[in-house]
Amino acid sequence: MPKRDKNTIATEKKKEFARLLVEGKLSKPDAYRKAYKRKDMSGEAASKAASRLSKDGEVLRIIGELNAQLDKSAIATKQECLEFLTAVLRTPIGEVGEDSPLCQEVAYTDSGMRKKMPGKIEAVREISKLAGYNEPEKLEVGGLSQIAEVLAGATPDPLVRPGSGKPAVIEFDGIEAAPKDKERRPGLLDGVGGVKI
Repeated sequence: MPKRDKNTIATEKKKEFARLLVEGKLSKPDAYRKAYKRKDMSGEAASKAASRLSKDGEVLRIIGELNAQLDKSAIATKQECLEFLTAVLRTPIGEVGEDSPLCQEVAYTDSGMRKKMPGKIEAVREISKLAGYNEPEKLEVGGLSQIAEVLAGATPDPLVRPGSGKPAVIEFDGIEAAPKDKERRPGLLDGVGGVKI
C-alpha cells in the first residue's frame, strides 16, 4: 500500500470537514473534531480551529461544489418529469402500491384499501406542454417576403401636412364618403348626457 503524503491527508480531512458542514448535521467545532479525529479537543480550541478552517480557500471551494451538487440533485429534470408523467399514463391503478411514487393517497375503508393516483388526462396535458406538442405549427406563406419588400420601400403619407398644420386628406380605395347634402338621421347617442349632436 503506497504511503500517502501530508498534503493528501490534509485535503481528505478538509473534504470530510466540508462534507460534514454541508450535510448540516454537526456544528463547525463538532465537524472539525470528527474530520480531524480530535475528540479530546476542548470546545474553545475546536471552535477556533473550525472557524479558521471554514475560511480556508480550498474548504470554501469544496463546500461550493458540494452545495452545487445538492442543488442539482434536488431539482427534478425535464426528463424525470416526463418519465413520471408517462408512468402515470401507463400504469393501471391496480398495480400502484401504497409505497409507490404514483400513490397520492391511501384510505382504508370497510370494503378494503382505496388508492388515489394522479389523473391520466392531466398527465397527458402536462406531457403535451413539456414535450411541446401544443406549439403552433409554422406555416410558410408564399409572397410575404415580396409584400414586406414593397411595404419597406413605400413612403408613408404624413397624417398632418407639413407647414400647414392641417390634417391630410385620408382617401379610401373603393369606399365613398357619405354625401354631405343628405339629411342626418337621429342616432343612438343623441340626447345622452345632455349632449346634442
